Amino acid sequence: MNTATYLVNTDYIKQNSTISDNLNDNILLPIIKDTQITKLAPIIGEALYDKLCTVVESDNYILEYPNYANLLDNYVKMYILNEVQATMTITNYQKQHNAGSVQYVDTNYSNIQLNELKYMRQYWENKASFYGERLTNYLNANSSLFPEYK
Repeated sequence: MNTATYLVNTDYIKQNSTISDNLNDNILLPIIKDTQITKLAPIIGEALYDKLCTVVESDNYILEYPNYANLLDNYVKMYILNEVQATMTITNYQKQHNAGSVQYVDTNYSNIQLNELKYMRQYWENKASFYGERLTNYLNANSSLFPEYK
């Protein structure tokens, strides 16, 4: 399984979500990678996942692989975006330090309560689930376009 390629970049996530533009990419990149491997790949299968990684590495994938470009741009990216948003709800709330797990506090912001955090996470998980089902339905209806999908 390809573990080096990102199907979405941090700019896409930041521009299409509630994640702040000033969030360090080093925080976001591992979450994107983990989402691709642990959430997306099981839905679409390893063969199609690897094919999509190959496709995005192409300089002109929209023209070279139009079916895969449509899959990426209209289905996969939205799924990844919402899974990343759900994960960020928790991971950006706390940090791991030498002293243990700590809650992040900034002088310009106030933290939300745990019950609100759970609600927000559930909201984003529900959206991710919707886009995951939408992705699966599209692949099932168009399986002849994607021979790697089983």
